[in-house]
Amino acid sequence: MQIYLTWLYCRFKSIDQAQRFLDVYTAVYNLFNLGRHLVSASHYRVLRQGAFASWGKVTVA
Repeated sequence: MQIYLTWLYCRFKSIDQAQRFLDVYTAVYNLFNLGRHLVSASHYRVLRQGAFASWGKVTVA
């Protein structure tokens, strides 16, 4: 993970820019990354629908 972060920071003009990207990336990643192996298929579908509804509200605004 540390190597990835070092590579990622090198791709941005400043540490602040990289940090802003990672803040947004983390929020989106956490919204869509569900432990599929931890829930049943029907519950997973309900969670997916909720995540996409939340994403729709955020992107339309």
